Amino acid sequence: MTPLRQSVSTHMALTLGLLLVILLSIGYAWLSMRGNALIAREETASTQLTAEALTTSLKSIMLAGRGDIAHDWLQRVVRLRDIESARVYRVNGVEAFEDLKTIRAVNKWNSE
Repeated sequence: MTPLRQSVSTHMALTLGLLLVILLSIGYAWLSMRGNALIAREETASTQLTAEALTTSLKSIMLAGRGDIAHDWLQRVVRLRDIESARVYRVNGVEAFEDLKTIRAVNKWNSE
């Protein structure tokens, strides 16, 4: 092989190698971003499903006239591993279970 031919072959191999590295890097970055977006979407869906389940269970407790155990339910929910915090608010925007007004109101409503 002549030195010119060897130089052209080496140059072409390096160019193709560099192009391949660039394309693989772009592909990896794209796949990584898509993967992160899919994970975030799945987490959001899971969180919404959990929130709906917790809301339904609290409504069941309250509508069954068990306002006295709703506060205990809330304390158990807060201790769950996947739950960072949980709060229940009254219709007027004031946090419930800070006093006994919510429990009394629910029990009064159920006794009518």
